Amino acid sequence: MKRFSKQIKEWEKWANRQLKEKIYKKFIKDMKFGKKALGQIENRIYQESNGFDKNSLTIMSVWMFFNVLTWYITYKAVSLNHRVDMEKRLRTAMVHLRGR
Repeated sequence: MKRFSKQIKEWEKWANRQLKEKIYKKFIKDMKFGKKALGQIENRIYQESNGFDKNSLTIMSVWMFFNVLTWYITYKAVSLNHRVDMEKRLRTAMVHLRGR
């Protein structure tokens, strides 16, 4: 339970932190999405965003971005093997969120 409580605190931070373009780009690079997958993800980001900032970038929390990625992995991965591979990539990409 202590471990889970610690994770909840981290998720709360993500919910209150806006996704920065630099982090977005690092995640996309690490995830190695194909064009079709990236299109689906960007469309979902657009749907889930809170509008756009002055630089025309979508306004989205890190938590919502994480949810979009897990949505894609869970519902759009073409096979169980692909899903497992994508989950590994996501865990690796999570390093970009540490200490922020």
